[in-house]
Amino acid sequence: MFNTRLPHFRQRIGIMLLGNFFMGFFLSILLDVDLGMDPYSCMIVGASGKVGLSFGTTIAIINCILLLPSLLRKRSLISFGSVVNMFLNGYVCDFFVWVWSRTLPEGFFGIPAIRWGGMVLATFGLCVSAAAYMASDTGVSPFDSLPFVITDIFPRLPFTPVRIACDLTCVLAGFLLGATLGPVTVIMAFCTGPFIRLIRNRIDKRFVAWDAAHPAAEAQE
Repeated sequence: MFNTRLPHFRQRIGIMLLGNFFMGFFLSILLDVDLGMDPYSCMIVGASGKVGLSFGTTIAIINCILLLPSLLRKRSLISFGSVVNMFLNGYVCDFFVWVWSRTLPEGFFGIPAIRWGGMVLATFGLCVSAAAYMASDTGVSPFDSLPFVITDIFPRLPFTPVRIACDLTCVLAGFLLGATLGPVTVIMAFCTGPFIRLIRNRIDKRFVAWDAAHPAAEAQE
């Protein structure tokens, strides 16, 4: 299920856990400022409102459903980080939504400066956190594995249009289910890819520097 011989195994696990934790943290802010979410979370928010379950429980259920095609067609993409992603960031989000509701005054996130400032901070943080998780190479989330499954079933379909179609489907589903579409949705669509490349390059450079400073430790791994 998970290759423990992957170079820098422990460091990658740490990056993956931190990435998922902070994804949940920043998602909780985006939920409260109500200016949109990333495409997948947009659909989850809409579904959550319809079924009356929390964001974390709704995303866990939908992740379990989306996991099935990957297990059948692209099991190599699913690993420990995939399972962590299925549950951790959603319930971290629920926890911080609860914290904000108990500690902040009513209407706090409705203050224009807080709302827009929170949107900028949380969107940037979510992009970096998601990029760190993906760059850790510890497994692909069920939703992110879906385009790989589709192109495996239909090999003539190019990957990029399939991925775009998956994102647009989530946005449309979220809209139909009553979720807010806002600037965050557009920003996430364009910024996540470049952030993944940037974060991955930084992680790789850190690993190279670590290898140079600790050759014996790397040899043991």
